[in-house]
Amino acid sequence: MSDYQGMRWFKCDLQVQTPADRANWRGESMGEGEEAARAAAEAYIRRCYEIGLEVIAVTDHNFLSKAFIPQLRQAIDALEDEYGYRLILFPGFEFEADVGKGCHVLALFDPDVDLEAIDHCLTDCGVPFPRMQKGVLAKSKKRLPEILNVVQRKTPEGRQRGIVILPHIMTEGGLFDTDKISDWLQQEEFLNPDLLAVEVPKPLSKMSIGFQKLFSADGDCDPAWRRKRPIACVMGSDAKAPRPGENADNPLGKRHTWIKMSKPSIEALRQAFLDSESRIRLPDDPATDRNPAERQHHARLLSVDVSGVDYLQDLALAFSQNLNCIIGGRGSGKSTLVEYLRLALRKDGEDSVRADSRTREKIDRIRETINDPSACIRVRWRSRDGVEDSLVYRRRVGASVEDREIQDADTFFKGLPVRFFSQQQLTELTVREGNNLLPLVDAFVRMELDELDAQERELRADIARLFQVRRQRSVIAAERDRLQQEAAELTRQRSARAGLQEAAQVHERLQAERKVAERTRADISTPAGWVELAEDFVESHSPLGSLAEAWPHGPWFKTLDAQVEQAKQQLLADVKAAVHSYRNSVAALFDKDPEWPAISAALDQADAQFEAACTAQGLTPEEVSRVQEIDRTLRAKQAELDGKQHKLDELDRELGPLPKKYEALLQLWRDQFALREQAAQKAKEAEQTPAARFLDISVMYCGYRPGFDSAWERLCPQDRRASLARAWGDLGEALFQYAVTTNASSPWTALEDLLAAPESAPTPIRESAAVLEKHLQSEAVRSTWEDVKLMRVQDQIDLTLYREDGTCAGSVLEGGLSDGQRNTAALALLLAQGNDPIVIDQPEDELDSNFIYRDLVPMLRAAKEGRQLIFATHNANLPVNGDAELVYALESQGGRGRPLAQGGLDLARVSDAVLDVMEGSREAFQKRREKYHF
Repeated sequence: MSDYQGMRWFKCDLQVQTPADRANWRGESMGEGEEAARAAAEAYIRRCYEIGLEVIAVTDHNFLSKAFIPQLRQAIDALEDEYGYRLILFPGFEFEADVGKGCHVLALFDPDVDLEAIDHCLTDCGVPFPRMQKGVLAKSKKRLPEILNVVQRKTPEGRQRGIVILPHIMTEGGLFDTDKISDWLQQEEFLNPDLLAVEVPKPLSKMSIGFQKLFSADGDCDPAWRRKRPIACVMGSDAKAPRPGENADNPLGKRHTWIKMSKPSIEALRQAFLDSESRIRLPDDPATDRNPAERQHHARLLSVDVSGVDYLQDLALAFSQNLNCIIGGRGSGKSTLVEYLRLALRKDGEDSVRADSRTREKIDRIRETINDPSACIRVRWRSRDGVEDSLVYRRRVGASVEDREIQDADTFFKGLPVRFFSQQQLTELTVREGNNLLPLVDAFVRMELDELDAQERELRADIARLFQVRRQRSVIAAERDRLQQEAAELTRQRSARAGLQEAAQVHERLQAERKVAERTRADISTPAGWVELAEDFVESHSPLGSLAEAWPHGPWFKTLDAQVEQAKQQLLADVKAAVHSYRNSVAALFDKDPEWPAISAALDQADAQFEAACTAQGLTPEEVSRVQEIDRTLRAKQAELDGKQHKLDELDRELGPLPKKYEALLQLWRDQFALREQAAQKAKEAEQTPAARFLDISVMYCGYRPGFDSAWERLCPQDRRASLARAWGDLGEALFQYAVTTNASSPWTALEDLLAAPESAPTPIRESAAVLEKHLQSEAVRSTWEDVKLMRVQDQIDLTLYREDGTCAGSVLEGGLSDGQRNTAALALLLAQGNDPIVIDQPEDELDSNFIYRDLVPMLRAAKEGRQLIFATHNANLPVNGDAELVYALESQGGRGRPLAQGGLDLARVSDAVLDVMEGSREAFQKRREKYHF
């Protein structure tokens, strides 16, 4: 497992004084002798550790700490293990120089530089011996350009000797010790491009507007004072005591600066000063401040370990939580490493790779490099909540989670919010037919959309069930109509006998009364099911038992559980009593009613009376038998008819909410669209989208034409020779355009409305309305039509790109953009949404170099502040001007990729690797530079 070697934030105080500067030190004085010096040094370094400093620059006036610094170094050696890290000490000095009205200068040097060399440098800066003259610090008469040349010139080894900071420039003795610009007498010194940093008492945001413009080289800055590049601002304590309250206004820890470095060095400081926007942070309140990295809570890949594969040597890489660039020449394995990450996170399936066959083929090829049974890819992952997992990919078992049980691995891996894009996939994002930009827009409002999507799934399932119920009702209604017709025919046959019409009518009415009475008595048994439900409810109760004994509030919850169980028992008793009361009440309506016995007798004699009426009419026994048979059949038909009607009544009640549910579904689709419109606005307004000035995002409700066409095709008649089938394309075109232009709730509701009022329909639909409606209601198509009515035609996302002069270059849907322009739009949107990790193989492909530097690099610099980016790239703009926190360089050796260097650009081995891999070599870069007339 690799230790992280990229850049990170260091808590720095680049201006501290020590007891060695006796004239300025306000803390406890250092005694005489070596033992006293050791004790003072240990107390001093311990205090630095106590307040969390990681880097200090000892800048006693005129290098009076020369003899004390070795003691400080020894104290660091002694305390390093106790505090778990090594405090870095930059040796240096402060002196007063003849700069304008005279100002102080700090000079810092690498931690391992020989102290004699620093002393010589102070002499070269014009500070004479002795350093103290009659109790007063000796001063330099050299000007700033001379001092900068002395301190910052290159050593024979090519390293920068030291670095200059002008301290406390806004106080007395500083570069700007006046509030009036007319009194600033040191303009020339401030504009010197070799001056990289000044020390300020507070963050830029808390300064006046004038100073903000001045230090940031803002376009509104007075042109006479505007530097070519912003000057770096740092905050130091100028410490004169270890703790507050020791007769000093400036204790250790009063102010500090966060500086991003791989390993503290003069070169690391130089680069940080040159790119202060990316690498320097000034705390608003040093007392409550914390590491900038701790303010970032986005999910991230922590590391990857590759072992036993064919194409790469074993490697271990720890990622930065911000911008990571994997570089290497052809065949070095940078793309392979990216695809290994994809495999380990199980982002190689159809859902992740979509229909991009080239990327899938590439993944398959790379999967073939993991042949050895012991070969594996191990990725450490941390969620945004800080939960860490180890994900392992082996050829035979695929991706799995190590050292813990996963109930549903598919759900786990699908939920990992890492997005992978090959160069081809990036291009596929803006293919007109794919609508692949929709998920990018949705990411801005993912939580809200997820909630609506869940409601939509539930509604669709419920409506689909009700559609099935409606189909069932149609079948039962048809059966009822058949039974009604058969009953009517039987009634006519029975009534056709002369003289029997009146008797038959009386008999029929008595039969109807008997059915009502029988149904009412039968209903007495219905509530018995309610008792069974209540009994099941009581039996389903599961007591807490011993489970709650270990809970903090266990007794209370056990009491609650007992009370709930008691309430359930009471509910059962109440249900039983209510059912018993109901049954008795209904039975009493018959048994205790004085009229019921006579009515019951009349109903019982109905058949006999009708038979007597038949005999009285002189019908033969066979004819009477025939009448009786018809009567029995009629009663059976009527009973069956009553059952069908009862079922229809139940289904009608169940279908009652269907219209409102469908309206709710349509409203959900509208709500989703409204969220996407908000998301499009968020994308344009997002802070990490400098490209917002050249990009416009639009959303068309239900406007994704391929999605509509796919659904419409399902409804097409099977017989393609039929006139309706031949006109099907024109009908779909007319319907889609009508739905879009009228902003219909959906194309399907629009079609229903048009078929109900065809006179207002577009010509193709008006002319085919009758046959089209008959087709949709046919038995063969009806269920498909209901399925289609539940299909959401996706909202269509379009990106419009504008040139630098404000003119429109075209849009994705118009198809007039080049691959580079489309990728430009996709990257802008991709980097603007969310804060989840993004892994892209060569995002710069198809983009011109001017765009990469002018637009892509600012987007990367802004986006990396709040998310992890991992790019395999061959364009130096990304790691260099994008200021990658980690550059991982690979080279090909013996047909296998192997690590060449890793870390930030402040490490010589990394910058050399970038020069060799991405610029062709230092010599090649220098020759190009010369030919550009720089």
